[in-house]
Amino acid sequence: NQELESVNEELRVQNEVTNTQKAELERINAVKNKFFSIVAHDLRSPIATLKMLFNSYFSGHLTQEEMNMLLKKLEENIFSTADFLDNLLEWSKSQLEGMVVNPEAVAINTLVERTLNILTTQMTDKGIKVSNAIDADALVWADRNMINVVFRNIISNSIKFCKHGDAIFIKSVLQEETVLILVQDTGIGIPVDEQQKIFKLEHSISQGTSGEKGHHIGLVLCKDMVEQNHGKIWFESEVGKGTTFFIELPLNGK
Repeated sequence: NQELESVNEELRVQNEVTNTQKAELERINAVKNKFFSIVAHDLRSPIATLKMLFNSYFSGHLTQEEMNMLLKKLEENIFSTADFLDNLLEWSKSQLEGMVVNPEAVAINTLVERTLNILTTQMTDKGIKVSNAIDADALVWADRNMINVVFRNIISNSIKFCKHGDAIFIKSVLQEETVLILVQDTGIGIPVDEQQKIFKLEHSISQGTSGEKGHHIGLVLCKDMVEQNHGKIWFESEVGKGTTFFIELPLNGK
């Protein structure tokens, strides 16, 4: 009886291991399928646009003004595609390997200022006024690289969906155990039927006020990264009045 019980226990353990491995393989396969589906869907359009722009360039029948416009479109398309690829690769890596969080004391204002410097050209081109009122003492306990990705995506999205002359307000609110960061814009807002898809991987490419491409995968990545750092992210939006993203993160040492 003892031998039979021992054999049954071994079989039970092996069966559990097999089921766990099967579930993990199915999960990885689903991630792989989603990855290729996104690549096939969301990369086809910008690459087709690049081909068209290069064909126009090599045709040699463009005026100087048309050439300048073409080069501007090329630059926007390349930056948008590169940004999308960065987010896609980060998301895929996190899904396949799991996110490794290395928390430390992070000064929110430093990350926001760095992001604004990187995005200066886009803001200047659209005449967007930015007000950064992040408290200099606002320190959170989080992974610096992850939170940097979050701010880059959120602020970049605000710029995309702002009209010429709109404004973006960034501020922080120190709470008992957390810091609440608000990124508010006076842009075109998010339609109600789109709001449910914001943090989901659905085949939906939105378009900014100057034709910029918006990919939901960046916001999906933001949600994953904020939650991995024991935080919360949500938004409020009204068409024609703008959008506010709220990011809540633990205070330093919490």
